[in-house]
Amino acid sequence: MLSIEVVIPVKNPGRVFAEVIESWLNQQVGQKCDVKICVVDDGSTESDSVIRHLPKLEEGHTIRVIRNEKSLGRGGAVNAGAVTSVADYLIILDADCRAESELTLMSLLPYLGSNAAVVFGKLKSEGFGFWSEYFNQLMLDREREFYDGNPLAFSTQYCAVSREYFVKSGGFDCAYTHYGFEDRDWIIRLIEMGVQPEYAVESAVYHDDDISLPTVCKKMFEAGSYTSYIFRARHPEAYAEMAYSRVDINSAGFFSRVLLCFFSLFRQGVLVIAKNIVSRPLPFFIKRFFVRLASAVFYFSGTRYQRQYVAEEEM
Repeated sequence: MLSIEVVIPVKNPGRVFAEVIESWLNQQVGQKCDVKICVVDDGSTESDSVIRHLPKLEEGHTIRVIRNEKSLGRGGAVNAGAVTSVADYLIILDADCRAESELTLMSLLPYLGSNAAVVFGKLKSEGFGFWSEYFNQLMLDREREFYDGNPLAFSTQYCAVSREYFVKSGGFDCAYTHYGFEDRDWIIRLIEMGVQPEYAVESAVYHDDDISLPTVCKKMFEAGSYTSYIFRARHPEAYAEMAYSRVDINSAGFFSRVLLCFFSLFRQGVLVIAKNIVSRPLPFFIKRFFVRLASAVFYFSGTRYQRQYVAEEEM
């Protein structure tokens, strides 16, 4: 019988964590496979916070909990769960990804049964506001990229992988201790091993993250500052194909670099204006433009900060 373990890294679990766990405990797979759940507490402030947020378990259900006293970052947390698993397949899952239905996992099984090494699932947002529309449009764009031949279109928010290949690949590189790029780095290494990622569009999860523009911009600055240069150095050709390279101080065109240098001097002002635009009843494309502008400015600012300060700190 096929065995699967859902590996969920989490730090200071949020409001939807218990619902996410319940949605995966309630999966209907019959006798087709054995399913277990592993939660990796990646250095939560309170040592018992994950235990307190877990739902009450029915008879026959168990959850394996691993605690990292010190945060290893998302990649390191996934590694901790993966290397201690004995399952045939691992499902890497963000702590805010709730199964769409009780048949979400069943929809994934045909891909695993055909021995696919890596399968990405579909991500959705079920809300009705701007951020839900923005997220769903972003996912549609990534779907088109994938179908057009870009194997790096998706991240690993909901992803199934053969444990054998995960171990062979070395897992996520712990050099990526901050937000960004550890997914693509890992996927590239799998592709170099001959793996061809697949996409299970029928198997969907709801991404219940509380998205806000300040949060997005903070992540962009963090990625630009601490992880972009690692990925750029290791995979220069792949990075050059990404939109990120066009708003990186090291690779942006002259005109873009001058413009972004100017905006980066007033990035908090750009954030305030963009946040105000998003909150108003304006057409979607206008709001999306300002979100992308603010994101680009903060990412560029991060790469500028990295070149000025981070490299010196690490010497």
